[in-house]
Amino acid sequence: MKLLFPTIFHEFQVPTFNEKEKELIKYVYGEKRKDPGIQKTNRGGWHSHTRGFDEGSSILSNLIVKEVSNYFSQNRILKEGVEIRFTNWWININKKGSFNVKHVHTDSNLSGVFYLKSSKESSRLTFDNPYLFNRSKEIDCYNDSMRDSLYISGGLSFSAIPGTFYIFSSDLFHGVEVSNLREDRISVSFNMSLLDIGLI
Repeated sequence: MKLLFPTIFHEFQVPTFNEKEKELIKYVYGEKRKDPGIQKTNRGGWHSHTRGFDEGSSILSNLIVKEVSNYFSQNRILKEGVEIRFTNWWININKKGSFNVKHVHTDSNLSGVFYLKSSKESSRLTFDNPYLFNRSKEIDCYNDSMRDSLYISGGLSFSAIPGTFYIFSSDLFHGVEVSNLREDRISVSFNMSLLDIGLI
């Protein structure tokens, strides 16, 4: 048995997150006081205005660039000659009753989210199986062991674990479940493009 056309999903933690956590959260609430926010995919909660990585450095944008770049280089994920271009980022604060509708990110190759504040009971990040429309019958017929070991399902969800990055293909439909907790759930989302210098 082989897997054809798998979807690659990256997950890693920031080893020094505990040292930076308070400073990062303080920065987020400081930005919220200055920015009335906008509505995009969020329903309720606060979504900051989108910022470019070239709009001046910040503690969050610097952390994203450093940690993601280190992850890809240390694990030798990209072939030689490919560069990551960080394009834009924004902050999300979901309160009780808030959620994000299913969506994709356009004009990028990879998208990511970094969690600053949440709990195990917090709303989860969900993904739709991109092949579900044509393969729902096939998926339903596999036994539980095979479906679990190969992540075969109509959709998957992931806990919002503080200090964790999730990176995925920008064209994957994803959203955030309704928050049932009074505690704020804070995340930072971002987009990246991959540039193959050898083809320029």
